[in-house]
Amino acid sequence: MPKPDGGFAQVNEGWQIHLNRGGKWPGLPADSYAALGGGAKSFIFVSPGHDIVIARNGRDLAKSDQIEELVEPILNAARSTTVSIAGSKWRLGGEVTYRGTKAEGLLMNARMVNAVFEDRGRPDFDAEANTESFIARIPDYVAHGVRAFTLSLQGGDPDYEGAVNSAFDPDGSLRPAYLARVQRVVEASDRHGAVVILGCTYQRQDQILRDDRALRAGVANIARWIAANGFRNVVLEIANEFGHKGFDHRLLKTAAGQVELIRLANAMGGTPRTAWVCPRAIWRASPTACCAAGGGRTDR
Repeated sequence: MPKPDGGFAQVNEGWQIHLNRGGKWPGLPADSYAALGGGAKSFIFVSPGHDIVIARNGRDLAKSDQIEELVEPILNAARSTTVSIAGSKWRLGGEVTYRGTKAEGLLMNARMVNAVFEDRGRPDFDAEANTESFIARIPDYVAHGVRAFTLSLQGGDPDYEGAVNSAFDPDGSLRPAYLARVQRVVEASDRHGAVVILGCTYQRQDQILRDDRALRAGVANIARWIAANGFRNVVLEIANEFGHKGFDHRLLKTAAGQVELIRLANAMGGTPRTAWVCPRAIWRASPTACCAAGGGRTDR
């Protein structure tokens, strides 16, 4: 809620409301906010993406960041869709997908890489409306058997050249507005029992990342972001069509480069809560490079 004059003294200050958009509570969603009582003895915490309100009345907290310690487990428990893989079969909520059908164990998905698309060179394109129009259709896709959507942090081919579409800044840091759209799709998919296969890089756009150091930083940052949000319905893909001649970065052109980046993502994500996509060529090169959701390692 803005002040009457429309301004804020601090980035996380609202009208009697503490906003999280400035990272006041780094482990909680950026769109969350809270009304705090004296000493945070009581608070009302709201997470729009989870569709949840948490109220507390008790002893004073030693410090306000203890709110994060209290709230984060509740938000994580509210996540309802968990993806994992055992052997060669995908599972949702521990159950093999499409059991008893020809698609058993597969993760049937729709490629929607431009659902979070933007073009910084085209101010006339409404990226927010584009994302919302897709989210509105998620229930229809799920009703027709789709269990996963492929998104990309650098989109796909928009059918024209010169688009500037990336969730990463040149140094590998994450762009909040772009990630906010991705978060809305992930959370909407979670509510409807679907998975998001989230690609990091795409040829035509990897050039935005200035060097290998920035590429590594970008992969590490997105892995941390997934873990911090407690997403259990996300599968991370390092590169769409790795090895494509449209990529500039050497790490995106070889199986060895993919293995390195997958291992980096695993290390940054901590205890595995997300499945990291491992193309068959990489599996042959290094079967230990992949990690599955739910805290276990895959043998595939």
